[in-house]
Amino acid sequence: MLPALIELIDRPELANERGTLVYCLANFDCLRHFLRLVRLVCYGNWEVAYEAMGVLAEMDNVETEGVKQGYDLLVINVDAGVSDEWRAKLLADLLSMFD
Repeated sequence: MLPALIELIDRPELANERGTLVYCLANFDCLRHFLRLVRLVCYGNWEVAYEAMGVLAEMDNVETEGVKQGYDLLVINVDAGVSDEWRAKLLADLLSMFD
């Protein structure tokens, strides 16, 4: 079930329709998809970003290959500046999880 859900989330034509799909990820072990979730926080619309953040917030002791890449992506986005206040807050909150 998880692979099918990930496949749907990754479809470009569903870019503005993925909020509920991302919400469903909370029912699965998504450690292997850490970087994908960080990307959704960085680049998804409001609903997608908040749903991805919710999944990330529930993760404990993340030790996957994607952690370093996720951190680097967050730093790049924070350093570049974000025009949306809501996204800037999400990025700051997510970045604080790395402390």
